[in-house]
Amino acid sequence: MDDNMSYDDTTKIDERQHEITIKSRRVDPPSHYAFQIDSYSVLSQIEMKKCESGDFEVDGYKWKLILYPNGNEEVEDHISLFLAVSTNDNNLPLGWELRVIFRFFIFDQIRDNYLTIQDGKMRKYSKMKSEHGFTHLISHNVFNKASSGFLVSNCCTFGVEVSILKASNKGERLTILKEPQQDTYFWTLYSFSALKQPFYISEPFNVKGRKWRMEVYPHGNSLGKTSHISLYLKLDSSETIPLGKKIYAKFILGVYNFSAKKYIDKSYEHWYKTPGHGNGFDEFLSRKEISTHSQNDAFYLKARIVAMSTVEEF
Repeated sequence: MDDNMSYDDTTKIDERQHEITIKSRRVDPPSHYAFQIDSYSVLSQIEMKKCESGDFEVDGYKWKLILYPNGNEEVEDHISLFLAVSTNDNNLPLGWELRVIFRFFIFDQIRDNYLTIQDGKMRKYSKMKSEHGFTHLISHNVFNKASSGFLVSNCCTFGVEVSILKASNKGERLTILKEPQQDTYFWTLYSFSALKQPFYISEPFNVKGRKWRMEVYPHGNSLGKTSHISLYLKLDSSETIPLGKKIYAKFILGVYNFSAKKYIDKSYEHWYKTPGHGNGFDEFLSRKEISTHSQNDAFYLKARIVAMSTVEEF
């Protein structure tokens, strides 16, 4: 790609000798360090090979910027910029290693915003490799062009943001169990037409160490209130779910149809995060169809969990 690009607010990708950088614009200044250089042309006049900033601290480590005005040993027509960790002032243990992602900045003094340059890659800093950066940060042609706004009155500003990746060594192991329930759970409600309470809850049944219950609203709930029978499956309120975690369940709920001589099933899936709260069907069965689903005023229900997750933290 031509390095004489205008660098507007859209993201650019520049590839030079296997070095891919993403360039974009933003108004906010670098949050960690800005390196302003006055009399910039003097650096080239005196043939300064590299210009180092003072130390600055990020996450307890001391860093510095290393600028190569005429490029490092690999290039001549570009500015090179590197981020180095100070190996002298940091109290680093034997065999230390830091994993870092950084973003460089160049201040556009005309447009009052910053050109950001990054590639999103993680770099490993160690005693053997204490600095990383971009050899082709920006070409001399673009940087020196008056309309670019990077060099005004012989003054320029570079910057950096540093993200140190720290391993928490925490995670979870998710397992989805297929057909974890050995036997279908059956529940019978007698004198169904005489039930007056808003809802009724079954006895608990155990599936792979977790207690579940069915919950029925004879006169409906939510969208099905007064018009339907609502039917749900819920984790027993005695169950616990680790903070921020969920339990997956795919299940079948059914009501026996005496005319068809079989259960009428409906399938549902849900990620449970709150024990004691039911999930399922507001409109499982129209109350107009109750006569075909009860005998001697008995109502037969069933529940079967066909898939369920287990979570193990580590």
